[in-house]
Amino acid sequence: MRIIVPMAGAGSRFATAGYDKPKPLIDVNGAPMIQRVVESVGLQDHPHIFIVQKQHLLDYPDLGDLLVSLAEDVNIVRIDGLTEGAAETCLSCEHLINDDTPILTVNSDQIMEWDAQDFVRHVSEPMDGCILTFHSQNPNYSYAELDENGLVIRTVEKEVISEWATVGLYHWSKGRDFVRAARSMIDKDIRFKNEYYVCPVYNENIAQGQEITTYSKGKFHLVGTPEELSSYLELVDGHL
Repeated sequence: MRIIVPMAGAGSRFATAGYDKPKPLIDVNGAPMIQRVVESVGLQDHPHIFIVQKQHLLDYPDLGDLLVSLAEDVNIVRIDGLTEGAAETCLSCEHLINDDTPILTVNSDQIMEWDAQDFVRHVSEPMDGCILTFHSQNPNYSYAELDENGLVIRTVEKEVISEWATVGLYHWSKGRDFVRAARSMIDKDIRFKNEYYVCPVYNENIAQGQEITTYSKGKFHLVGTPEELSSYLELVDGHL
C-alpha cells in the first residue's frame, strides 16, 4: 500500500498567526508536524509519497532530508505553487499510483491514535475502498452516508448527512481507481468552496458500481490551525 501525503497547502492561518515556517515544519511537542503525523499513522514500512511545494524545499533544505528519513521507501513529488485542492494535489503523483497497488491518502495535519495493522488487515478484505470515520454532528467535517449493509452510498463536504464524519485518511484498493474517479470529478468541476476535495472522489467510484466501506476504530487529533495545535499540545501536556 502506498501512503500519499499531500502537504503543499498555503498554511496561511499559521503565517497570519506569526509562524515563520511552513506548516509541515512547525514544532509539535519537540518534532516537526509532518514527522508527528507520519509516526502516528505508523505505516513507515509502506512506500510514502510526499507532495511538496518546490519553494518550501528550496527555502528549507532540511525538509527533503527529513521526509526521506520518515519511511523506508520515500518519493518526493515537487509542485509549483498551489493547486485547486487536495484531490488535484494527489493527482500530482498520478505517474506513481496509476496501477493496481492500494493507496492511502493521509492529511498532513492530524495526529492518529489507532492500530495501523488492524486497519491493514481490514482493507485486505474484498472492497474497492475504505473511509476512516467517527461519530459526529459537527458540520465542519466531511460525511459519509451508509446503506443497511454498511456500504457508503454518498459522501458530502461539510454537511451532516449521517452520524459518520470522515477522519481524513482515504483508502483505495487500486490506485488507478482513485486516479480515474478523481479525474472524473475534476472534469465535472465538482468543488466545495472552490476546491477539489478528496472525500467526494468516492462518489465517482460509487457511481461506477464500486463498493466503499468504512473503518471506525481509533482516535485522531487535528493540528491544522494554531487553535487546534494549541488544544492538542494542552491535551498532551495534561497526559505527561
